[in-house]
Amino acid sequence: MDQWKYGQCVKTGLRHRRYGADCQDFVFAAEDENCIAVALCDGLGSLPASGYAAKYTSIAVCRILQQCATYDFRRFASDKSGLLKDLLERVNAALAKRFAEMHIDRKLADSTLAFVFVSKTFGFCYAACLGDSAVCLIKKSGCECLTESNAHSESTASVDMKKPWMYAAQAIVDLEDGDFLGAVLTSDGLDGEIYTKDSSLVFKATEYYFNAMLAADAEGALDERLTAIQTEYGDYYDDDISVAVLSRAEKRMKFPDDPTWLCRCGARNDLTETFCAHCGSDFMNVYHKINFNKYGGRAMFFRYMNRHPDLEKKVIGLHEIERRVTHTPPPAPKTEQRYAQRLHTIHAVQPEPQPAANNSPPVAGQPPAQLIPTIKTAEPLTGEEPDPAHFENVLAAGQEQRRQKRMLIAAAGAAAGAAAAGGVAAAVIHRSSHKKPDNDD
Repeated sequence: MDQWKYGQCVKTGLRHRRYGADCQDFVFAAEDENCIAVALCDGLGSLPASGYAAKYTSIAVCRILQQCATYDFRRFASDKSGLLKDLLERVNAALAKRFAEMHIDRKLADSTLAFVFVSKTFGFCYAACLGDSAVCLIKKSGCECLTESNAHSESTASVDMKKPWMYAAQAIVDLEDGDFLGAVLTSDGLDGEIYTKDSSLVFKATEYYFNAMLAADAEGALDERLTAIQTEYGDYYDDDISVAVLSRAEKRMKFPDDPTWLCRCGARNDLTETFCAHCGSDFMNVYHKINFNKYGGRAMFFRYMNRHPDLEKKVIGLHEIERRVTHTPPPAPKTEQRYAQRLHTIHAVQPEPQPAANNSPPVAGQPPAQLIPTIKTAEPLTGEEPDPAHFENVLAAGQEQRRQKRMLIAAAGAAAGAAAAGGVAAAVIHRSSHKKPDNDD
C-alpha cells in the first residue's frame, strides 16, 4: 500500500498584519483507513465573517467526503458537476446550521474551495477547485493546475454563490497506473509562485513544495519557504498564504523549467515581465496577434514555443531581423566623405550565383561563396570639396521665401476681412434707407 505524506502551512498576509486583520485562509485534513481528504479555503476579503466561512467549509467538506468513502466516484466521471452539486448542497446546509448557532449572517461569510480526495479502497483521486485558489495535480507524465481559468466564471467563484458547481474545475485520476504522485493545494496568495490564474501550467517553484514532503520536518520546510517569500517579496506576496501538499513520491522529483517569452531583440524574459529587460519592448506589442486562449493560455503557449525555437523566432519575425542583421553595414564615412554620403546611397547588392571556377566542393562549415552577400560602397567624389557657405545661402533663401509667403497670407486675410466689413456696412445702410418713416399724426 502507498505511503502518503502530508504537510501544510498557513501564513497571515503582510497587508492583514499591517491593519490588524485576522487570517482568512484555512486548511483542514482528515485521514482514515479508507481515504484521505484535504481541503483549503480562502475567505472573501470583502465579507467580514469570511474567516469563519473558510474554517467551517474546509471541515465540512472533509467530513462529508469521509462519509462517502464507500462510493466509487469514477462512476460519475461523465457527470462531475452533479457529483460536486450534491457535495456543495450538503456543505451549504451544514454551514447554514452552524452559522445560525453562532448568530452569523450567512451573507457575510463566504470562501473559495480547493480539495483533494484520495480513495484508498477504490484507488482514485477526486480533485476540484472553486474560485481563484488552485489544485496542482503532480504526475509523472506532466503536471496540471485546476483553477478558475478552467471554470469560465466572470468573477471569482465561491461556495455560497448561485449554482457554484457550474464554475468549478474538476478532475478524477486513477491511481493504479502509478502516474499520479500527489497534489499541491494553494490559495491565490501564491499566484505567480506556484501557478497563474490564466492557465493550467504548474511552475517549477512547485518542485520545492512537493519535495519538501521528503524532509524530516516537512512543515518546517514549508514555513521557511513562505517566510522567505514574505521577507524578500513582501510587496507582491502581501496576501494571506496557505499551502497544503499530499505526496506518495519516494524520491525527489524534477519539474520542467518555466517558459519564457522571446523579444525581437533576442532577449528572453519571465512571463511575469511586461517589458523586455534588455530593450524595454512591450510584451503586448510583440505578441499582439496571438490569441493565447486558443492554445490553453499564455504559459502553455510559451512552453510549446520554447520547445520549438525556430517556430518561436518565426512567430515574432526574428528570422527576418536576423537576416537583415547578417548584412554587415558599411564602415562609418571619413570626414572628407561627409558630403559625399549625402549625395550617394549605399546599396547592398546580391550577386548572381556563379559556378565555382574549379568545381571544387565547398569547405565543411562554410556557406557557398554565391550565398554570401557583397556590399558595394559609394566611391568618393572627385574634384573640389563643396563650399559649406553654399548650404548656408540655400538655408537663408528658404527662410526668406517662407517669410514672404507668410506676409502674403496675412495681407490676403486682412483684405478679406475689410471686404467682409464693408459688405456688412453696405447692408446696414441699405436696410436703413428702406425703413418705413414714423407716423407723426
